[in-house]
Amino acid sequence: MIEKVYILKAGYCTHPEIITIKGGSFCNCEFPAIFVLIKHKNLGYILFDTGYSKEFFEASEEFPLSLYPKITPVFFKQEESAIAQLNNLGIQAEEIKYIIISHFHGDHISGLSSFSEAKYIYLEKAYNSVKYLQGFRALKAGFLPKLIPIDFVLRSIQLKETNLQSISTEYKPFEIGIDLFEDQSIIIVELPGHAKGQIGVFLKTQEQGLIFLIADASWSSKAFEELKMPHPITNILFDSSQEYKQTLFKIHQLFQNKPNIFILPSHCNQAFKRFQKER
Repeated sequence: MIEKVYILKAGYCTHPEIITIKGGSFCNCEFPAIFVLIKHKNLGYILFDTGYSKEFFEASEEFPLSLYPKITPVFFKQEESAIAQLNNLGIQAEEIKYIIISHFHGDHISGLSSFSEAKYIYLEKAYNSVKYLQGFRALKAGFLPKLIPIDFVLRSIQLKETNLQSISTEYKPFEIGIDLFEDQSIIIVELPGHAKGQIGVFLKTQEQGLIFLIADASWSSKAFEELKMPHPITNILFDSSQEYKQTLFKIHQLFQNKPNIFILPSHCNQAFKRFQKER
């Protein structure tokens, strides 16, 4: 049911590599804000996250949220926005029917307001964990309240934990998830640890094989391939460092069990470039 998947990026931030993976370099590295365009045979166009946008900078103008782009330096040009890149592909904003939100960090939701006709899909507890946050609490959660459109809840499809059911054994060690459109094309699974209610997506495509979008469950392919945790300092930002470790281990197992699956972290330059070559 998935005809084609486009892997795109809207800006990037920089960090010393050692923060994101044990044994990494002290040099600053680029971490792209990847978003994904999915063309569903029957439902049309769907987005997985949106990357950065100019709204990110507007939403982080006031203190203490102004610390966000200082702690995590962001580099972005308007032509890199999700809406600009889709327009270049001949796709208009109103053609986006759904946006699957992996979690509510600013680098994943900055472009939501560009798509006024889309329905938002996310795990209910993910939004519940941030919707009332302001000031320093919002900053710690990586959440910029102004990025949430006024009619957000009205256009939301909130997935509840009670929606989770057993899924095909082909996704092991992931055993429960949500068959989003009940056609086996998009399977949503929870990837806890980095942020409360974070979700990943299995995409069963016609020509590009099985793709697993893992958001920030790992910041690089190397991390899940070699089972390397980030620097302990990141624990202060994680919802649960223990759950992060468990999720990373599951992805590592999947990588070993299914060598042909393409696993895409949302901030991995190497995976981004590999997809462009191989798929």
